[in-house]
Amino acid sequence: MRPIGRSRANRGVLLTALVSSVLFAGCAGENLFSLAASVGEVGPEVSINAPSEAFTLAIGDSILVTADVNAPAGTGSATFRGNYVTGGAPAFVAETQTLSGAAVANLSNYLRAADGQVTGSVYIVIEVTDLGGDVGKDSVKVTIG
Repeated sequence: MRPIGRSRANRGVLLTALVSSVLFAGCAGENLFSLAASVGEVGPEVSINAPSEAFTLAIGDSILVTADVNAPAGTGSATFRGNYVTGGAPAFVAETQTLSGAAVANLSNYLRAADGQVTGSVYIVIEVTDLGGDVGKDSVKVTIG
């Protein structure tokens, strides 16, 4: 009679699941967001092209932000902002653009330095809302210094 407990095969499955969860958790990177869509629908996919991760700029500089958007329901609006990693006041003045409704778009916008900008790490965030009301976001971390 076999003792009660986990079989060798079950232990292998559990070990594989544990290793996989650790590996995938380590792939998260700095991106703060994942696709946020209604059940059964695909929301906008946003991919920031510039600035690159770890870009550094001086206090008071504006920054050009560009992104590609794929929104099957059509693009509605895009909001660009830059907030300090530690919270508090924004590092850049937020900008919102009304978009043309196209399913594929290339976005660009200059973010101007906010009053009282200081040195530190900042998340640049683009949030796109499609014509169906679903939202997609992307972010990169830059440094003001």
